[in-house]
Amino acid sequence: MRYTPLLILFLLFSSCEHKAKVVSKENIRFDTNDATVLFFKNVRRAYYDVEEKPDVNISIYRFEEWEELKEKPLLRTAIIHHWVANRAFVFLETDLLLEDKATFEVHYTNCATGETGTIPYKKGNTILQAGFATDLYEKVQQSCQLYVELEGKKHPLFGNQEGNEAFRITMVDYYRLVQML
Repeated sequence: MRYTPLLILFLLFSSCEHKAKVVSKENIRFDTNDATVLFFKNVRRAYYDVEEKPDVNISIYRFEEWEELKEKPLLRTAIIHHWVANRAFVFLETDLLLEDKATFEVHYTNCATGETGTIPYKKGNTILQAGFATDLYEKVQQSCQLYVELEGKKHPLFGNQEGNEAFRITMVDYYRLVQML
């Protein structure tokens, strides 16, 4: 009982938003530990739809709010937790418009500075996927507009601001799970 106030303080501080945190692509990791998995399952899991695949020892977590968005995103993220190997991965799910593309470019415009650029996407292994997602996370943190040009038309990558926020929350949860935040 005497540790209850400390536990409450810990939970309050650990559940704060990590908007100002910078994550480096060079420090990407996939290992989880008991503490991060316990936090994720007990605190964050309620915000996700969970698909269990016991035959391959994985659980796939999809943020519930992806389904509630009015404008459907071209790209969604999910967290795959391989609970036997104590590893977690970012999984990128593409819309039908991007499904058959092995490569494409995400364009960004920073509303504050006017800076523009592109982030190349290439289908590949977990390191490439996590690196691409981290690049997108950095741009979302900078409040950049992200879009893909298809057939001369601009398509918002995550649909709208709510989609950007769903992506950001999923990535923060992933980074906590693999101890990058």
